[in-house]
Amino acid sequence: MSPSAITNGYGNGNTNGHHDGVSNGHQAEALNLSIVGIGVEYPPYRVGPEALQTLADRYYPKSPALTKVLSVNRFTGIETRAAIGEVDHPLVNQPNAPSITELNAYFRDEGVRLSVNACRKAITEWGGSVDDITHVVSTTCTNSANPGFDHYVVKQLGMKSSVEKILLHGIGCSGGLAAIRTAANLALASIVSNGSFGEEQAVEPVYNILGWRHEILNDTEKDLGFDVDPLGWKVVLSPRVPQVAAAAVSPAFQSLMESLPELEDHGKIPSPAEFDWALHPGGSTILTGVETAMKLTPEHLRASYEIYMNYGNSSSATIMSVMNKLREMGEGKENVIACAFGPGIAVEMMALRRPRKLDGLSMEDVD
Repeated sequence: MSPSAITNGYGNGNTNGHHDGVSNGHQAEALNLSIVGIGVEYPPYRVGPEALQTLADRYYPKSPALTKVLSVNRFTGIETRAAIGEVDHPLVNQPNAPSITELNAYFRDEGVRLSVNACRKAITEWGGSVDDITHVVSTTCTNSANPGFDHYVVKQLGMKSSVEKILLHGIGCSGGLAAIRTAANLALASIVSNGSFGEEQAVEPVYNILGWRHEILNDTEKDLGFDVDPLGWKVVLSPRVPQVAAAAVSPAFQSLMESLPELEDHGKIPSPAEFDWALHPGGSTILTGVETAMKLTPEHLRASYEIYMNYGNSSSATIMSVMNKLREMGEGKENVIACAFGPGIAVEMMALRRPRKLDGLSMEDVD
């Protein structure tokens, strides 16, 4: 659980967004889309791999299957994970696993609180008022109750009751980028229809959005997802996911670059190594697989590795944590590729540009 929020500025206005081989993309020409605030909020406690071993020893008899699970858990490369409590928390210290009802109650409390805090951080960085927010695009993989968690987040943030909410479901770890893409498409549609999107505001962008690519890989529905289980969501993850994901990145990157001619150098498409990469850290084999397939180095993926080692995979919100970490790491390459995979298997890819600085001024302010 690690809600993140992004405030997006589109055209002359703003909106707030938190995540048969059909594909689509959008080129950058005259998009004028920017991310103007990012907020990340993790739970306060940190637990290591030993926490699972402790709980297993307390409540479960030894078995070959459990021994294998605990072994895998020790060698994921994740040093700590964020949690709402420590290993002695009552939720995980009872004879039977918590019910969906109990989990839902915790999410309604803890999850909404974290989301509200993340949104407040993003809104503060943007510098605007919640009264100016017209649309909210959200996603979660943790809950599916109605009304959605976004209803409570909007209410606690004090937004207008007329704000238009869109809650994305069923998209797993690709949810963060899917939410940004959806918000961007909403903004573009509004600009086309009305000629503007809100009132003009001078806002320093965190990232400018150049374009994006969305694609569903054929015949991969059974490889990645969540199934409904009496105790909650049951992860579906086939052994071929890292290989499928790594193989899909290069075609997606090629298609995205072909839609962005302004990035070409004398007609030559830039190489993957010319970008910093904000890759959703779905697992160590995902990170190393994409690194190898795209001929990158760990430095290109430094933010993804950092988040993975210290927080693990927090599903849809994680890509925003990576994007935030990347900018906190100081100056890097001007252009960034954000990429995530979700059930379907879905591939989400987005090209971003950092605002350049010149003698302390943003290049956006230089005529």
